[in-house]
Amino acid sequence: MNSGYHLPVMLDECMEWLAIGPSGRYVDCTLGGGGHSSAILGRLGPDGRLDSFDRDPDAIAAATARIGDDPRWTAHRLPFGEMASVLEPESADGVLMDLGISSHQVDEPSRGFSFRRSEKADLRMDQSAGEDAARWIARVGERELKDALVRNADLRPAARAARILFAAVERDGELRMESVLEAARSVARGRADDAAARILQALRIEVNDEIGQLRSGLEAARSLLRRGGRLVVMSYHSVEDRCVKQAMAEWAKDCVCPPGLPVCRCGGNRATAKVLTRRPVVPSEEEQRSNPRSRSAKLRACEKL
Repeated sequence: MNSGYHLPVMLDECMEWLAIGPSGRYVDCTLGGGGHSSAILGRLGPDGRLDSFDRDPDAIAAATARIGDDPRWTAHRLPFGEMASVLEPESADGVLMDLGISSHQVDEPSRGFSFRRSEKADLRMDQSAGEDAARWIARVGERELKDALVRNADLRPAARAARILFAAVERDGELRMESVLEAARSVARGRADDAAARILQALRIEVNDEIGQLRSGLEAARSLLRRGGRLVVMSYHSVEDRCVKQAMAEWAKDCVCPPGLPVCRCGGNRATAKVLTRRPVVPSEEEQRSNPRSRSAKLRACEKL
């Protein structure tokens, strides 16, 4: 197994915004290779606890090899949207989400996450469960595929690309990167690399229900946090970041009356969280140079009231 996971993005910033206490309980929603989890454990004392989640068995194996048999740590092979099913409400002092995909997933040929190799586009985080990209396309059809390319990747015009991808699946019974590149060239005005990456992003989001999992995970995190506990989220594209920003802003609202009412009728004082980052935190120029995959990262944090 290729264990080449990326360096944790904005590691120091994540630890700072989590404000880790040595005897606290923390949740790492996206274990990956264990970089952030290792850093959290390094700041915990003997009474601290860490629960880490990942649906990818490769991630669980790599992180376990890295961290070892630490009695303070439990790894759960579950999507983080389901973490409230195994953790108690108001039991956590901090929750970390590092969204997106790992370098291992991009670099592993069997995963089909990179258009730079001639391979099948599988795109599942857990290859033992669910539909791969071809089966998803065959099930939803060309129109829903077009809508997903617009919704998840802002790909415009998307109809031609959707037609090429759907035809390839109907013809071959699978989706290969050659077809992804053909679809990308049909919409790209210059180099097709950006369009191909966005097509794969759009498909990956649907195959893994990433936005549904994110919304479920955000609500689960809010229920798991104690008063004063912090949620720290790093996103890597605008669809994720918009979801996180909107959720935190909604939690921070005191008044939930419809806009335009001259007087508050809900009674106010409804906020359940305080937004800590007025603007998203981004990697330093030095980190972006040393780790190009960090360039699109945005960190947002809030504290439960």
